Amino acid sequence: MIKLSTATKIKLAAVVVFILAIAAGGVYWYFGYHIKTADYAMKKIESSLKLHDAGDFQHYYDKESFVERVTDDVSAGMLDDGTSLKGEMRTAVLEFVKIFRSPLKQSVEGMTNRFIRTGSFSGDDAADNIHIDSAMLVRRLGLDTVEYRGIKSVANHDENGEKYAIAKVAVYQQAADTEFQLELKLVPDKEGTYRLTSIENLAEFFALTAAKRHERIDEYLKKTDTLNEAHDKKVAALEQQMTLTLASGNLGMPATRERLRRVVENELMQDWQVRLSALEAIGVPDEVQTLHNLYVKNAKENIAYAKDYATWLVDKNGSTISNALNHQKEAKTLAREAAKIRKQIKSNEGI
Repeated sequence: MIKLSTATKIKLAAVVVFILAIAAGGVYWYFGYHIKTADYAMKKIESSLKLHDAGDFQHYYDKESFVERVTDDVSAGMLDDGTSLKGEMRTAVLEFVKIFRSPLKQSVEGMTNRFIRTGSFSGDDAADNIHIDSAMLVRRLGLDTVEYRGIKSVANHDENGEKYAIAKVAVYQQAADTEFQLELKLVPDKEGTYRLTSIENLAEFFALTAAKRHERIDEYLKKTDTLNEAHDKKVAALEQQMTLTLASGNLGMPATRERLRRVVENELMQDWQVRLSALEAIGVPDEVQTLHNLYVKNAKENIAYAKDYATWLVDKNGSTISNALNHQKEAKTLAREAAKIRKQIKSNEGI
């Protein structure tokens, strides 16, 4: 057995005491300070969202304050696209929205809980106690095209005796092709635990999304207007040519029918096919998908009309011309409906 001198024992005891002191200090630092910091709270918020751990998330989440603030931002984001609601009109509409604030707030809470629990804003609205069309709201606010990119910084503040922290979290808005830093505000509770109370610039994020949405819609309308106007002029010229062909001859004459068939099959139908290909190549924002579908269907009906009409000029079959006229009638109906929807979209967007 090794015998230690008294001096050595004293030194060993000092080392042990020193190690224990460091360990105790570390424990105190961790439980007495570190877990009470905003940095720690943000890491726990991030991990709980990744793991969909609603229970853990609640420890760092001031639900009432957060939902209250987000409801205000969502109310504005639902209505404000930066163009159509301005001045007194915007104020009046926002006042009207206040009437429906209670069910909207309940829906915001339901969507927030759903996101915490599943990582998605989409789901069964009835099961989550959501009283609005959440899918529509998610699309309008641009929440369906957001990619999380991590915590960038956490800064502590002390203003007039109020302690809080601002955590900057980077997200990528795919629809806007822009990285945006959301500013999350955390405030310590009575026990010193930092809790998420609001997203300070959420309204700004919604405004960015709305502006980009407006730009995409405006770009789409300009492209399709230019395309349709050019082809409409060509169609009008071809229809005039068909009228002149009929006026200079007789449908009972083979030569007249052949000249008319060549115009219809080689020019009119081909022009509608070119228009259809161009329409199918255009990027379509979700907000104008219905209008685009009408444009595409109208082109297809006109192609069917031209094809059947050209065939009738050869076979002289009554059912063939009947089909052609039905396609023409449907095409005109679709064109009127498209014009109506286009006008409504331009009015809604303030274009």
